Amino acid sequence: MPDTIEIEKWVFFLKKRVPKPDKNTYFVAHSIGCQAVLRYLERTNGKAGGIVFVAPWFHLKNLSHEEKQIAK
Repeated sequence: MPDTIEIEKWVFFLKKRVPKPDKNTYFVAHSIGCQAVLRYLERTNGKAGGIVFVAPWFHLKNLSHEEKQIAK
């Protein structure tokens, strides 16, 4: 794993693969991928049929108040 996670690259990748998530869209994510899915959904319509997070990794250091609220 790199020393610096560039979550924006992950979100961009998801946007390319799933431009318009809907009730038939399901996500399964592991570790830091869980955060990428949440940030992606935050920037789209925020709807998905379901999400499964396996051993999520959330590093809340140096986040804005708004980002901490989203992570909760």
